[in-house]
Amino acid sequence: MARILHLIDDHLGAAPARALGDLTRSAAPGDTQVVRSIGPDGAWAKTLSSWRSIRRDLRDFDLVHTWSPRALAVATFTGLPIVHAVSADPTPAEVRWLSSAQTRRGIEAVCSTATSQRLLLSRGIHPDHCHLIRPGVDFSRIKTRRGIELRRELGFADGDVVLLTVGESTDPANHALALWTVGILNVMDDRHKLLMWGRGPLGDALDRMAATMEQPGVTRRAEKTLGRAIEFDELFPAADAIVVTANAPVPTLFLAQAMAAGLPIVSTVSPAIAELIEDRHTALLVRQPTPRALAQRILEIREDHSLQWSITDRARTEAFEFFALGRFLRQWRAVHHQVADGHDIEIPEESPGAGSRFHGLAR
Repeated sequence: MARILHLIDDHLGAAPARALGDLTRSAAPGDTQVVRSIGPDGAWAKTLSSWRSIRRDLRDFDLVHTWSPRALAVATFTGLPIVHAVSADPTPAEVRWLSSAQTRRGIEAVCSTATSQRLLLSRGIHPDHCHLIRPGVDFSRIKTRRGIELRRELGFADGDVVLLTVGESTDPANHALALWTVGILNVMDDRHKLLMWGRGPLGDALDRMAATMEQPGVTRRAEKTLGRAIEFDELFPAADAIVVTANAPVPTLFLAQAMAAGLPIVSTVSPAIAELIEDRHTALLVRQPTPRALAQRILEIREDHSLQWSITDRARTEAFEFFALGRFLRQWRAVHHQVADGHDIEIPEESPGAGSRFHGLAR
């Protein structure tokens, strides 16, 4: 049994928000999980003036699970054991807080990719306190059948070729490259269209960029077009393929969801992406991230139905092997209980199955 305080920022990213939601909705019997936010709109908005009441609140918990560098900084003053969900691309400040806290007290850093784990270890974070738990995909939410109604609601014709960007529109996601790529394809065949989720700080900038291209209807931002919130994994039935254009580490949850959806994936190359997909095995990768190179790869996968079938089948197999939500929940529960009981962390490893024959994730 563990009493867990989840400490978050007001503006939690979509990937950690999904992970937090999965954990709190599926709490182990007897566990208590409470979420508190910090910042201007948070429950602990006036951190200094309300410190006494905060310290009283903390008596009800065994540990703090922090979900952002800011939350980590606040948690270091609480006196409780800390489990920190490391950012997809840890900032120098985040690494400094982790390093400083580990020299003074117990703190466990949990990464979602081996890439971020290696980065922390290279910066001096102790290996006994730096762990890896990959994202968990709720496969019950992944729909693989074509969604005609959703496509029409988004303004796409039945014959359009819809390419879906992955995750939120941020600097590291580099969705501008996807827009240029689809712009090239659209000139060749105006059925090619780009679908973006619509969340993220760069959505409006991408709209302005699309307007300068003078290619009406080449792109849609899903939530803006629909006029309502929609989760990323609900967009797969509207898409024909996935395009990944990240030029820096991004949360890998959404790519893992795309693998499970059975859609062909064309992607740029980065260490974190290479943990999930492999060229001509589970995706087509582009080592020179130019619009022309991406467009050529997209045409290649669209024209080669045998290749399309083989990479999507393997991607789905490996998604089910390595990103099961049940595995994700079991591993996080183990961490919470071990920290609450004052034990060393030993994350239970799942036995690799059929997917391990194909991909380096089993190493």
